Amino acid sequence: MTKIERIRTSTSQSSPPRIGNRVVSELLSDFQPVTTDEIAKILLKSPAKQCLLDPAPTWLIKQSSDIISTVIAAICNASFDQVTFPHCCKNAIIRPRLKKPNLDPNDVVSYQPISNLSFLSKVVEKVVDVRLSDHMNRRHLLPVFRLDASALSVIATATWLGGWLSHSGIVSKRLNLSENCFDHLKEPSL
Repeated sequence: MTKIERIRTSTSQSSPPRIGNRVVSELLSDFQPVTTDEIAKILLKSPAKQCLLDPAPTWLIKQSSDIISTVIAAICNASFDQVTFPHCCKNAIIRPRLKKPNLDPNDVVSYQPISNLSFLSKVVEKVVDVRLSDHMNRRHLLPVFRLDASALSVIATATWLGGWLSHSGIVSKRLNLSENCFDHLKEPSL
């Protein structure tokens, strides 16, 4: 029995989470422009990880943040204005990683795909994440978890919430790079 099956079995008798419809007077129709200072802060806080897709080493981009922040802010703002994710950010290098050291390395099921994104993709994603999180938090759009249930019920609710957010296209830890990541901005479900 898989972990998910165990959670489903243990929570099958639990009542589903109650999430009422929320009326949102202000839909998220666009993102606030990003400033050069905001990009500079993101660059300085970012880990110095890099990907083969990066045209320059991350340490160099971070070191020249006072110059490159203007360019990255312009890319982000153009992306917001055109309601499209930059084509240069739609690529990833996918590598398989063994889920656990004790699993059979000859079995494909033992692996999970790890996507390495360019540094620019991660910066744009961070800006979008900040904008979406701010919008959702200010308008109380996320369900409030009740901790009076068992730990498994909380996990099941969190799992359901993650599925709901992904299904509705509102937010994702990784943007779906195969389609326009801003397609769902004007959906009334926000």
